[in-house]
Amino acid sequence: MLNESPVIRKEFYLVLFGILPSFLMYLVSKDALYVKMALISTSLIITQLTLQCSLRVTVAQYVQILLLSVILYKLQGNVIAYSLFSSLTCAYYLNLSRYGANLRVYASFIIVPAFYLSTEVNRLGVANNELFDTYISHIPFSILPSVVLSFFTDNLRHKANLGKHYAEYNQLTVSVFLSVLACSIFSYYFNWQHSEWILWSAISVSTGEFSSMKKKVKHRLFGALLGITIGIIISIYMPTNDAVRYLSVALIPLTIPLRNYFIAFSIRCALTVLSVGPIAQIDGIAVDKISSIYIGGLIGYFIGFLVINARLKNNNANV
Repeated sequence: MLNESPVIRKEFYLVLFGILPSFLMYLVSKDALYVKMALISTSLIITQLTLQCSLRVTVAQYVQILLLSVILYKLQGNVIAYSLFSSLTCAYYLNLSRYGANLRVYASFIIVPAFYLSTEVNRLGVANNELFDTYISHIPFSILPSVVLSFFTDNLRHKANLGKHYAEYNQLTVSVFLSVLACSIFSYYFNWQHSEWILWSAISVSTGEFSSMKKKVKHRLFGALLGITIGIIISIYMPTNDAVRYLSVALIPLTIPLRNYFIAFSIRCALTVLSVGPIAQIDGIAVDKISSIYIGGLIGYFIGFLVINARLKNNNANV
């Protein structure tokens, strides 16, 4: 995802810098939503580093995240509207890969924080009439790190680094649309507690290529087992208080710059378990996490396989 040069250490520290304002605000206010907002900060910074883009592009990304999160929040009670909007949104943004592989990073870090924020705001019980005030009081701290970072970069005079042309964008777009639609309907029908986990898994494995899909599925299946097991073992001996829980949430974005996806995803799953709290609650969340990863991954892989296979048959028929 990110540049695979020695600069990875700099990226790691910059992502750490991105979570600090939100986490410090949580320590002062004890408001958990500040920690949730840290994902927006890290999403913006990772996009800045990948695309080498100006602050204008970052602000545009930021506005899109907020607008999408509000729309998704408003639509959560209507399964048809929510499913169709989610599917079309994910397909549209990931279709931007046709203009450059790095735009998948841009698209992913609009989709992921928007969906995550909408579900967390709903889970925290924020009412419709409180939504505007909640956003106004929390969002300034999520863009602050990117604004500071922009003063130390010289990207205004350069075009964004879009990366190489992504050849399989057609399969990717169709696969993502159908996968997200299937996951949204599945989550609603079974009243799934963490529907975003199923969604992320489906999108992650929907790459438009057989080889990369197989690799992603394998890494996520085994990474989930390893990470959740480690998380449970650590939680047995770790003190359970809100500061530790929300620190675990804030640390999850630090896994994104890691080069090895299997290790990064394993650590991410372990931190998810640690963020739950008391050991008595972990069994349920561990089962939910593993089930979500497996179900979403299998949905994404199965639909992706069918779409690619249909495309290959169509191409052979036209030869």
